[in-house]
Amino acid sequence: MIRRQWPPDKWLLIPQVEHSRVSGLIAASWNFSGSKPHRDLLHAISHHDDGWRAFDEEPSTNAAGAPVSFMEMAPEVSTMLWSGSIRSLEKDKKFYGARVVGQHFCELCKLNHDIKRTSARGAAALGGFIGAQNFALRRYRATASQELHDSATVFEDSVDMPAIEPDPLEAFDTDVRFLQVVDMISLLLCTEFTGETVIENVPYLEGTDSLTVSRNGDGKLALKIDPLPFRRNLRDHVTGLVVPRKHYAVDDELREACAAAKPLVVEWHIGAISG
Repeated sequence: MIRRQWPPDKWLLIPQVEHSRVSGLIAASWNFSGSKPHRDLLHAISHHDDGWRAFDEEPSTNAAGAPVSFMEMAPEVSTMLWSGSIRSLEKDKKFYGARVVGQHFCELCKLNHDIKRTSARGAAALGGFIGAQNFALRRYRATASQELHDSATVFEDSVDMPAIEPDPLEAFDTDVRFLQVVDMISLLLCTEFTGETVIENVPYLEGTDSLTVSRNGDGKLALKIDPLPFRRNLRDHVTGLVVPRKHYAVDDELREACAAAKPLVVEWHIGAISG
């Protein structure tokens, strides 16, 4: 759940699946003028947080009595939800996408958690998750390499040899970084970010490898990006819930407030700095 203040005295709660849907729209709108990502990547980006669906439908409170944010999750809970997202992709037979998403979450483990300072339970969850994803990636690499080798061997003497697809893992690291970038843009859009930040090492751009993202403090869901990585400005919406900004004594009190709230559709916009 993304929690942001909603003036004058409310919170806007945006489910993680909405955030990942927005990430997918951003990725699908990218101006891929040169090389392109793996065919399964856009689907994986759009569904990289599907494991959060049930959790966000039954929201919890933090120690201060506010709706808990995705940034406030204990490692043992985060890894459980991340694993659910990965299993969902595997169930849909999107194995490449599952491995990209798994690596994305492994990087989040290292970025957001200090294993040496977390609880023993949290450290075990983080270590177990990273180990499981690394094992799955090694197994996928071995399988993909063998399939590529077998395809080349079968058709190597054939006059009618079909075009062999490129190594499915050749662009793996690039695709992981692309997921990280569009995920970051979506989060900047949906959270309370204001000011300016630079995203570096951005793949699938021509003439540069960085983006400058900015937003003023007007509270709108709008970003300016330079250079604009899309063919045109983007405009869509997110659907969330608006609840009173107050102390919720127990989870059930928050859930009752969410059940009573009507879904709110909020338009968002991403455009060029000069636009």
